[in-house]
Amino acid sequence: MLLVVGAAAYVYFMDPLGLFQPAPIAVVVPPPSLPEPLPEPEPPPVVTVPAPVPQLPVEPPVPAEPEPPPPPLPELQNVVSAFKITGARANSIGGTIMIGTTAYQAGEVADPVHSLTFVSFENGVMTFRDPRGSLYRRRF
Repeated sequence: MLLVVGAAAYVYFMDPLGLFQPAPIAVVVPPPSLPEPLPEPEPPPVVTVPAPVPQLPVEPPVPAEPEPPPPPLPELQNVVSAFKITGARANSIGGTIMIGTTAYQAGEVADPVHSLTFVSFENGVMTFRDPRGSLYRRRF
């Protein structure tokens, strides 16, 4: 009898055949609740772009013609005519002249008393400029 009780206990507790399992309890899953309605999204702000104003074609300003240099003064023309030119050489940088024993390159002041600047020597013609911008020419 002990053997029968032991075998019965073994089968009951170990339940190798699955005969003594409790009945499954029905689990009722509640239906999913309706999602809360989302608030209406605010419409994006409307950006108003002003209508483009038609622009007239912009023309670059036409540079005014430079004013011609003032007429040469007769007194300074006489000074240029009185220079004792002892030599002249034309070159790519404007030329070189000799007044007396002094050599002058283009751009140098040839007569500091009257502020006459030697400008160039081309084709046998020397050009000088006074502070007003007047040009004085003399042939060599």
